[in-house]
Amino acid sequence: MGVSTVTMEIANRAAKAGHEVLISHMRNNNIIKDAVSRMGDHVILASKDRVLKTKIIILFAALEDIQNLMSELPDMTGKILIHTNNAILGKEFPGSVSGKSSGEIIASLLPEASIIRMYSIIGPSICMLKNPDQEGNQIFYSGDAISAKRKVKSFFETLGLEAIDIEISDNKTVAFEKQYDSV
Repeated sequence: MGVSTVTMEIANRAAKAGHEVLISHMRNNNIIKDAVSRMGDHVILASKDRVLKTKIIILFAALEDIQNLMSELPDMTGKILIHTNNAILGKEFPGSVSGKSSGEIIASLLPEASIIRMYSIIGPSICMLKNPDQEGNQIFYSGDAISAKRKVKSFFETLGLEAIDIEISDNKTVAFEKQYDSV
């Protein structure tokens, strides 16, 4: 839901990996109709309602739209929402509201959903760093729900991405990869 360079990169990778991808623009699907039509058979321009029925939702929303969008959502219990607006720089970056990152705002508005924050600084070239020791790229994420993080990590790996869990503590970011037991 919502469109940014990062969400479109993930959508392209997911489609190439064989996933069915539903894309919806929060304001008007006509804005992205041409781009979606060029993305292949696995990508479908869908209504917001259809997108919200999926288990994993990747969200990009302008900071000023977050509260309105969240208030319009149905019950999100059991949903995994990957939020792509997060900057790896912390809360002091321009665009944070009331000392809260957009990810923290979304988590407070949707306590019943599992919120996974995907981090970027500028765009996919930073968010998905090339790892010279691996064929794919690295992508950084964090969240509180371990089972949701397992699913997201597995999903990212199907896209050829090395998913690295980021722990944030006292506004200090530490990158590390957790080893999870099998589901």
